[in-house]
Amino acid sequence: MAKRKNTENCSENQDHISNGFNDLPMELIREILLRLSIKQLGNLSCVSKQWQTIIYDRSFAKFHLQNSRFSTRRCLFVLDFHAYAEIVDLDSVFHLNSDSAMGSISLPFSPMKRKIHPRVHLIGSCNGLVCLHREPYSLTVWNPTTGSYKVFSYYRHIVRNSYPLEKTWNCLKPLRITLLSGFGYDESKDDYLVIAAWKDKKEENHFDFYSLRSHSWKSFDVALPNNTTRRRDPGLFFNGALHWLPEDINDDKILVFDITKKRFSVISKPEKDVISYHAKMMVLGGCLALYFTVKSSIHGKIWIMKEYKVHKSWTLYKNPKGLFQPLCVSSDGNLVGLSGNSSLMKARANVERELSYASGVHVGYHTYEDHKSIMYTQSFMPLPSEKKKKKREGQQEDDHNEVKQGKRRRSTENFTANVFESSPIFK
Repeated sequence: MAKRKNTENCSENQDHISNGFNDLPMELIREILLRLSIKQLGNLSCVSKQWQTIIYDRSFAKFHLQNSRFSTRRCLFVLDFHAYAEIVDLDSVFHLNSDSAMGSISLPFSPMKRKIHPRVHLIGSCNGLVCLHREPYSLTVWNPTTGSYKVFSYYRHIVRNSYPLEKTWNCLKPLRITLLSGFGYDESKDDYLVIAAWKDKKEENHFDFYSLRSHSWKSFDVALPNNTTRRRDPGLFFNGALHWLPEDINDDKILVFDITKKRFSVISKPEKDVISYHAKMMVLGGCLALYFTVKSSIHGKIWIMKEYKVHKSWTLYKNPKGLFQPLCVSSDGNLVGLSGNSSLMKARANVERELSYASGVHVGYHTYEDHKSIMYTQSFMPLPSEKKKKKREGQQEDDHNEVKQGKRRRSTENFTANVFESSPIFK
């Protein structure tokens, strides 16, 4: 009885606050909400329908993502054959109460009858959305903050029409039977694209993309560069373009595709003849960066391109701990990365640009090779939508099932009230 009375009092206080707040002009309410963090907006969205409408508006979500001073750097860790992932707030995890900065989250997949789940790979992220690949041919675009997602397949469009590549190569690729793959955003059309370049059975090249707005595969009217080789890793989306590292150690060119301008270009790597057994591309402090560990050396190297596409701006940082994999630059200017002893570490460069290491937090993995990880920023960005067209007569059932719009487990009203409170991200 007492609990019910407290709930009623809380509801009355919320009504009182919202009623007074709603007397303000709509433009002023929006300006106030734009200055709040994602966590605060999540709590306030369940106070009134008016606030909820503002917060979940696409233009509001986009402006908040681009201008909020509360940008949150989160890393999603996915382990093979698991139905869940771990999320770590890389700005909060080094505080005294670091447990609240780490938590598990269910992946947006349908339950499997078998105990072992298929492998999950990370294709890319942008604007708070993450693209996942679940073997054998399923793709999912997912917002971990709101829980919304969309599932589709590339089997009918690509796999059954493609040239049979070597099985040894296929098992390594997160997006099978492709030369190039990646996930990005076309600002000119406000659309998210999953990109795939592949060869058909006649060995002719195709350069296609899946549009989340139209729910269909389409073709770029762009020819692939001559002698385009397969890239095992998906492209890194940065500055409106996808970037692919070469697999050939003798190739010193990073391949770039501008999604809006529909144009290929290249960026030269900082140094030639570097033979490495582990190479990775990332974004550090808003700049394109390369990390690799050189063979026969315990030291790693981190190159940061301070000015985009300006070769002389490549800057070398020496990494005395070769198994330190950088993830991001934190809000206090430190480099955060994953070390080989199951810990997240903070590092800072001295005047000679050599990294020294400070505090560490154990994250529970044996080595960084035991998992896949990807950085994303919290946002309320919704998935693009388009009015559904009537199903054509005679259309195969496969077409209907190829695309699924993920549904939230509760209604919109209950979603914000329950999920934001129960999720480890918002505690």
